[in-house]
Amino acid sequence: MIHFINKKLPGGLPKKTARALLDIEDKDYVPIIRDPRATSAETEAVFYFPGCGSERLFSQVGLATQAMLWHAGVQTVLPPGYLCCGYPQRGSGQFDKAEKMITDNRVLFHRVANTLNYTDIKTVVVSCGTCYDQLGATSSTRSSRAAGSSTSTSTCSRRASRCPAAARTCTTTPATRP
Repeated sequence: MIHFINKKLPGGLPKKTARALLDIEDKDYVPIIRDPRATSAETEAVFYFPGCGSERLFSQVGLATQAMLWHAGVQTVLPPGYLCCGYPQRGSGQFDKAEKMITDNRVLFHRVANTLNYTDIKTVVVSCGTCYDQLGATSSTRSSRAAGSSTSTSTCSRRASRCPAAARTCTTTPATRP
């Protein structure tokens, strides 16, 4: 039996978000994190959605995920600015707001994928179970899951709208950034 009350909380955790530590907080840029020694233009690229939990509350989770992708030799595209999947809104009964956030996030995924089409992004990576549930399922699958039905989650396709303005991108190398 583990008594959590008797255990000290872990120390030495980052006081800043992963974006702040990597100096990529400008919401006008789409950061691409890659190891230039291990990647090329043809290297697999993924879109990493850290959400508010892995980005702001538990930034060590976001950093660990980004480090894992870095060491795996994957180009990691981050969303411009901080995002939330909408789970807190859904949990507090703000269903319309949550659905809007989910839709806005999906549109953003498509816009980034279309704008950065040279990276051929086919995968969205999340490091949070609630983000996975929120972003990976349609409202009908969430409703059927709540009713006890077993359905598979939908995957993100690249059929959505084009970005109206060209996005600026930057490549960040964590080993060389302050």
